Amino acid sequence: MVRCLACGLMALLTFTLGCASGPRANWEWAVTDAALAKADLGYYWQNTIVLGEAEKLQRIWHLDENVYCLSDRNRVYVFNAVTGQQKWSSQLGRPTQTFFAPCHIDRIVVPSVVGVNTAVNPPAEGGTTVEDVVVFNTVTEAMVIQRGTGKLLHRIDFARANFAANTAVASDGKRVFVAGVKGRYFALDLATGLMEWKLSTHAQISSSPVYMGQMLFVASHDGTIYATWVSDDHGRKIWPDPEVPQASAAFAGDIAVDDRGVFAGSRDYSVYAFSPIMGEQMWRFRCGGPITQPVQLGKTNVYARADRDKFYSIDLPSGQRAKWTLPDAIMTLAEIDNNAFILNKRNELMVVDAAIGKVRIIVPLAGLQLFVPNTKTQAIFAANADGLLCRISPRRAGHVTTEMLTDTRKDQPTDVR
Repeated sequence: MVRCLACGLMALLTFTLGCASGPRANWEWAVTDAALAKADLGYYWQNTIVLGEAEKLQRIWHLDENVYCLSDRNRVYVFNAVTGQQKWSSQLGRPTQTFFAPCHIDRIVVPSVVGVNTAVNPPAEGGTTVEDVVVFNTVTEAMVIQRGTGKLLHRIDFARANFAANTAVASDGKRVFVAGVKGRYFALDLATGLMEWKLSTHAQISSSPVYMGQMLFVASHDGTIYATWVSDDHGRKIWPDPEVPQASAAFAGDIAVDDRGVFAGSRDYSVYAFSPIMGEQMWRFRCGGPITQPVQLGKTNVYARADRDKFYSIDLPSGQRAKWTLPDAIMTLAEIDNNAFILNKRNELMVVDAAIGKVRIIVPLAGLQLFVPNTKTQAIFAANADGLLCRISPRRAGHVTTEMLTDTRKDQPTDVR
């Protein structure tokens, strides 16, 4: 099973517990449990991270059992999403490098010898292990890391395939998929790093690929979403046929895919829904501004923020109407029961009736500035630059398991903005 985080959205590392440096790395500055209780929420766990001198957290992500926090020095700190306990940390690269959102891959077979040598000298029987990994990538390489311990298993060098990456990776468990800066997307063997195939679009790609059910979905700035059938030895474009743009402007933000459809926002002011099998347009909803951020899928709503316009909750099955709009909302942090928990531009949490858009209560989120966009689990993960990290949950949540924090739809998670 594969879950990847992309440049959203949702979107989002060894933390040493203790008192972090800096005057604001203190929970007395943060929103209180009593304030959260007004929204029927509370802290499930809280931690404080010791950062280096002048080091700041920049992005956080939640994937399955882990919460990943990346600092401005490209050090990643990893916590158990259920308990909040520290797991590991690692210096991923130089501070000047660009890192994309991580991708989870479950139970991959890792040979005792990895890299190109695996293709030349296949491992003997019993010379493999089965690992759950996380993959972080830069422009030049992908790092395959054992996600329970932080052990680096191997690196995949994109230069061997003569391209520079422009997105996060996706995976089918055997290979990684990534888009390059020149409008092409690539399939690389997960064990050897060798390129298996590549395909082209007609413009830049900035939206991370999404893999679901032997299909790879790639959105391009040429206004087209390409669906590619992935087999053991090649990739074959399935739709659109012929390659006629579905939108009149770029698909720039990350797309969302599940068994209900392929959903994408375009710079032509529209949100689109396509059938994942045949590619026919199911609906189009026109907003009042370009859509450059990831769309989010709720139970019955599609959430989209239009630049220079407002935040839309669109009826997911029909796309024929906006159930409601909010002028200053940014993203959805959770859907719990019949409520959507929405972050606005004033760093406030708005508890909104998901069906009609009535704002029930507003809670200022003092002391927290980094959030994970999310519509799949009943948890809000938040942090601040100075090292505060927490999970906020319904007060009646009770005991929570890893399975309860896992996205079973296997669609593409979103990046943190």
